[in-house]
Amino acid sequence: MTTRTKALIAERMARKMIESRTTESLCEMFEVTKHSMGCPIEEAMVRGWIMDELKKRDAEAYDRWTGCEDLELLDFPSRFFIAA
Repeated sequence: MTTRTKALIAERMARKMIESRTTESLCEMFEVTKHSMGCPIEEAMVRGWIMDELKKRDAEAYDRWTGCEDLELLDFPSRFFIAA
């Protein structure tokens, strides 16, 4: 099995796990990764997968979040996806 094949399998597994989480959990995962000490490349990939899933669930909230002009709010999707 090639390295590329292994990477694709790992991505599929990660995306399946992300799909199974609640929206609240995904927002929390996204917000926590900003402050973790992991590898920035892997964190960016996981954040991207979380963003993909959030967009699938609520495109309007996603557009409000990513279109927000307050840059400090961009690290807090929960403010856009979770009702107060």
